[in-house]
Amino acid sequence: MAIAFKELRNVEEHLSQDIALADHGKATKNLIAAVQVLNNSEDLSNLLEVYDVVDELHILMKLFNQQIFVIDKMIQRYERVDEQNGDKDAHARARGWLRRAGSKVRRYNDKCKGLLEDCDKTIEKVSRTLHST
Repeated sequence: MAIAFKELRNVEEHLSQDIALADHGKATKNLIAAVQVLNNSEDLSNLLEVYDVVDELHILMKLFNQQIFVIDKMIQRYERVDEQNGDKDAHARARGWLRRAGSKVRRYNDKCKGLLEDCDKTIEKVSRTLHST
């Protein structure tokens, strides 16, 4: 879908330039004015930027989810090793650090989810605006 938006944006930009270069009097001026009103290539560019942000947020969320998985596994393994050795506090400091790190990564993941929701709302609003022009 992003490719179609990019192609449409490029066509609109070239059309605007071509019309501006041609000089056919009043009719051309009226056509130029109409194209300028309808020219939403900037809106399309902004929409493409939001789609890029969405892609990047998905990448970050995937990374954060993998980090959370690994941190949780490490905590479980430390607990198992400590239990097997009969010293539940042997790695208490490491487990505490991992829990704090896991909390931070979860907060980052939650922030990404919020940003993703904001992007979805923006895409919906811009799409409605583009369809109404």
